[in-house]
Amino acid sequence: MSSQGAGQRAVTWCALAAMLACPHLAAAEWYVAANSSMDAGYTANPRFLQSGGDEEWNTAATLGVELNTGTERFSFSADPRLAFSRYAGDRDLDANDQHLSVDSSWRNELSSLSLGGQISHDSTQSSELGTTGLVQTNSRRLLKSVSAGADWNPTEKLSGGASAGWSSTGYAAARTSPLVDYTNRTGSVYGSFAASERTQVRVTATGDWLEVPGRAATTASSGVTLGVTHELGPLWSIAVTAGPSWAALGVATRRSYEFSTNISRRGENLQLGLAASHSLDPIGTGTLAETDLISLLAATRLAERLTLSVSAQASHNRQLFDEIALYDSETRYYAVVGSLNWQVSRDWSLYMSVQERSQEIVGRFYPAGAAESHRASVGITWRGRTYAL
Repeated sequence: MSSQGAGQRAVTWCALAAMLACPHLAAAEWYVAANSSMDAGYTANPRFLQSGGDEEWNTAATLGVELNTGTERFSFSADPRLAFSRYAGDRDLDANDQHLSVDSSWRNELSSLSLGGQISHDSTQSSELGTTGLVQTNSRRLLKSVSAGADWNPTEKLSGGASAGWSSTGYAAARTSPLVDYTNRTGSVYGSFAASERTQVRVTATGDWLEVPGRAATTASSGVTLGVTHELGPLWSIAVTAGPSWAALGVATRRSYEFSTNISRRGENLQLGLAASHSLDPIGTGTLAETDLISLLAATRLAERLTLSVSAQASHNRQLFDEIALYDSETRYYAVVGSLNWQVSRDWSLYMSVQERSQEIVGRFYPAGAAESHRASVGITWRGRTYAL
């Protein structure tokens, strides 16, 4: 789980994407843009302890670069980003995170191919919040993933495709906590039909295989969903997807369902979004969890350069196979975030944010009750201009 090994794999993925680009790269122009942010804030109970925890002052900074190029048939992008945080009273909460995502695609008149990868070397303080809920200790996590897909559009109304993916998640504290290292393989096929200019119908079949080193059985899941997307008008749209799903671990089987709905409004002065879903997701204890999620986002322009946004999220995770991980069976989480953004100039903006979050782990090794955390911060964001190389 060394950062050096992660960097070597990142270079390998970039090389694979570059190989896919040849011989298109010679005719392409490259563009680069940098961005950064810095904030200072106050956080109450950052470890989400039921006893209330400490109050901490902290600073955080991010630095990122967006690199992209493309031709009529090919596109390539890379997005490396660094994130740092420092706490005045509890240095164990400090974090030095690294992220890299790479995407490439090739297309012609009837088909397209895509290849992408991601590496994130971050902290369980963020990755486990609302999933396993194990954020009381600040441990390192390494996530690696790669995905590929192919799409075919034989007519204006018909399309289809397939995709495959692989991911690996490793924890520095895997031997001393309920968290375990695991890998996940995914595959899917879909068919889509444009019923009208505003309505799209899609059928998707998926399969997932979750493996934990040292565990004999593989957790397998599959599902079939029917989805409909409809443009209600120039501003409003709705998407609904639903279907059955199944999971198996050895002789143990579970039947569940997949569901998602999304209603959104896209306007110049007002944006709204409401989403709800029920899904099967792998979590850090090496098992699948049934996840119920609902979220709301609202953003409005108060003045020409002043924007107010409010978001709310509530989730409920329940482990599907309790015979694997006995440490916790359910995690309940909610968060409300309000922010005010002032666009000072083309490249610079100032923001102020307040957060209210709560998490409760229900299990035999955890006392009853929710842990609450509050945060307030002010910061500055810089987004540099795009330059041609």
